[in-house]
Amino acid sequence: MRHRTTYHFFRRLFVTIAKGKLRSVRGLDNLPKGQPFILAANHCSWLDPVYLTAAIDQWSKHLPLLFISATKKHRWTQAVIPIDKKDKGRCLQIAQEYLNLGLLVGIFPYGDHMASSTKARTGVARLSRWANAPVIPASIQNVTPARAWKAVFMFLFQKRSIDISFGSPIEFAPVPQITAETLAEDMEQITKAMRQLNGNEYGI
Repeated sequence: MRHRTTYHFFRRLFVTIAKGKLRSVRGLDNLPKGQPFILAANHCSWLDPVYLTAAIDQWSKHLPLLFISATKKHRWTQAVIPIDKKDKGRCLQIAQEYLNLGLLVGIFPYGDHMASSTKARTGVARLSRWANAPVIPASIQNVTPARAWKAVFMFLFQKRSIDISFGSPIEFAPVPQITAETLAEDMEQITKAMRQLNGNEYGI
């Protein structure tokens, strides 16, 4: 895949620093071996993708982890599956293609880390069913909410304080047809697991 050289360069550069910011990583034994999966995490900072990638770096042996994102600021890392405002479903199709190739995909079900919405989007459940890939709930703790340059400053100068946890895989039983009710039930299971990891009502 044409962007992989760029991706690996920035991964080595930032993950090396990010590993020094992680105080603890729990639940790596919950990550499925030998199959792709979807990380569903809370979203605190612009650099959450870097922290999550650093957390699984040794486990994944540099297997690409690509994040669905609406922001253009991450695209220079080539670690983003962009959301096209004119065709929002396209990003899920691209993510499915990556999962089918054996890569890993990350999603923040509650969207932008500075948003006030407490309603999770259903894309993670839909993608899981399309690709027949398990969802791994993830928790990022002790990251101060921040955008772009503030997040970079904190990334460079903050102490080792970030805690990341991964929950048990969530897999959904096949259904004859994916309906709104099916996705709502799936999301209830996903968000419940996220809430348990994060210790709060909404998992954000």
